Amino acid sequence: MNREQFLDALRIALNHLYDPDALRRSPLAALFAVADRLDTPAALQKILTSAIESLRPSPAAPANPQDQRLYDILLFRYVQQSTQEEVAHQLAVSPRQLRREQTAAIEMLACVLSDRQQREDLPDRGAAPAAAALPADDLAWLKDQPLEAATDLVLTLTGVLDLLRPLAAERGVRFDLRLADGLPGLAVHRMALRQMLLSLLDAAVQSATGPVVLQAAAAGGQVVIEVGHPLAGGASLPTGNSALDMAGRLADLSGGRLSRVVGVASRAATLVLPAAQSVTVLAIDDNADLLRLLERYVEGTRYRLIISREPLAAFGLVEREAARAIVMDVMMPDVDGWEMLGRLRAHPATADIPIVICTILDQERLAFSLGASGFVRKPVTREALLAALEAAVR
Repeated sequence: MNREQFLDALRIALNHLYDPDALRRSPLAALFAVADRLDTPAALQKILTSAIESLRPSPAAPANPQDQRLYDILLFRYVQQSTQEEVAHQLAVSPRQLRREQTAAIEMLACVLSDRQQREDLPDRGAAPAAAALPADDLAWLKDQPLEAATDLVLTLTGVLDLLRPLAAERGVRFDLRLADGLPGLAVHRMALRQMLLSLLDAAVQSATGPVVLQAAAAGGQVVIEVGHPLAGGASLPTGNSALDMAGRLADLSGGRLSRVVGVASRAATLVLPAAQSVTVLAIDDNADLLRLLERYVEGTRYRLIISREPLAAFGLVEREAARAIVMDVMMPDVDGWEMLGRLRAHPATADIPIVICTILDQERLAFSLGASGFVRKPVTREALLAALEAAVR
């Protein structure tokens, strides 16, 4: 990959910094040795954002306005996903000048990434482990990375079956799908679901003496997936299988469970996973621009944002909209946010609702001592907001 190709790939990856599919397809994933992993999007995203953060000027260093501006452009434009017009307005420059400086900022970032690669700060190219061999620590991202959107079981299953059809044809095995109508999306990362299904169906094909049956139905906020052989005397899924052990670990980390029934031909394995549900969040801030930014951050996720610039309207909005979380500033002109936090904690309608404080102030300990469930510093990033919401409503 030459320099121009690298810069083009970097621009595309930055423009799709929160798009898991785009990051997985990026040639940078292979270049930085994170391709073909369960956490490829998260790993590449971390590489890019940490490189941007490394450009933040040190308070102890002599002031350099140009370095600060280039860092701000990368932060606002890509990490915070602001539009070019918004960034130009914030930095008090013309859109044309911003585009020139944005090009310079990306080139500076490219130099940082190239230097890191040469110094072998990034993972070794030959060390990308297979999914089934990942140690537990490498799966921690399933809990730490917020779920962007519900995962479609049918679409994911279609891709898995396409992978397994050659093996199934070789063994003379066919798939019998029995999927209930109107299956809800799953609150599970797509790559984790893909690996779980792949492990279960691969093991079923390997041990099948007839068709492999996969059934799925919704039940009480969950989706139950059963994989097995319907013929009397058919084999159960094998024990001591590392891929199935990995599927069980993935299920646990995804808030579900996998059980294998030995000796029962009609139900060799049952995978139970949480269904994704829409979560209503009330955002309170006197800054209309910030509220619009938060609305953009939750687009395409399972969060539905209702906004208010009036803190005292929170009690009625929570009850009327059945909000499950509150995001609130503390520096508002008419109401002291810390006092408001106390009132929300004392009111019966909001006492048990998680509250995420979103402020420019560095007072995280104070927020938690007063009953906050989460804390996000401004300028808030999409990643930080979704992570705080995920932790709060979990």
